[in-house]
Parts: sequence; structure tokens; C-alpha cells
Amino acid sequence: MEDIEDLLLQIEEELDNGKKSFFGSGVTVDADVIYNIIDKIRHVHSSGSQKPRGTLSSMEQKHADDIIKAQNIVLQAQQRAEQILGEHNIVYQAQREAESIKKQANDYRARVLSEVKEDVNALLTDTQRNLADAINAVNRALKNNNSQD
Repeated sequence: MEDIEDLLLQIEEELDNGKKSFFGSGVTVDADVIYNIIDKIRHVHSSGSQKPRGTLSSMEQKHADDIIKAQNIVLQAQQRAEQILGEHNIVYQAQREAESIKKQANDYRARVLSEVKEDVNALLTDTQRNLADAINAVNRALKNNNSQD
């Protein structure tokens, strides 16, 4: 059976080997490992069958439990902060991609409108020319018709 000092060393080891968080001085650790060690500490303390190098008084035990609870709260807050930061980064990236797509769509729209304007102007010019040709043909026909009478 492990003594409390060994279990506390395991917690320190887990904290030392934890992944550094994006901000702050905290680390990310495997909560299951920490909870498992806490359960072992409680088991050792409640069994009373082992007298560790220094048995903890009830006040010391409460203090140790409070420290562990505080560390868990800090850990959960850091994990939540990292999650929020990750979500913020995803939203920011999506906004940038949306802005890029919007710019591409506006550029495409401007190019299409310009091409349509050129096509309409060309059709208008052709129509005006054809109309002028038709009017001239009608006028010539009328002139030829009047001159034959």
C-alpha cells in the first residue's frame, strides 16, 4: 500500500509533466489520474492501517483536500478558458473565410456586371445600326417608289 507522501509526489509529478496552458502559469493534466490519486490518499487516510511518515491531522487533511479542490477548480477553469479560446479562434477563422468569400463574390459580381454592360452596349450599337440601315432601306424604297410614279 502506498503512503500519502508517495501519492502526493505522484500528484506533483503529474503537475510537473502536464501540458503548459496557452495563458497563465497553469498546466493541463489528466483529471482521471489526479482523482485516482486523491481516492488513494483518502483510502490510505481512512483505512488507518498505515502510519505514513507523517500522518496528517484532520486540519492538515482538510487543508490538503482544500488545496486539491482549489487545484481542480483552477484546472477546470484553465481547460474551459482554453476551450473558449479555441472556439473564439474557430469563429475568428470562419469570419475571415466568410469575408474572403464575400470579397470574391463581390469581385465576381462586378466582373459579370461589367461584361453584361459591354454586351448590352454592343447589342444596342448593333440594334441602332440595324435600325438605321432599315430606316435608310425604307426611305430608299419609298424614294424609288415615288420616283416611279
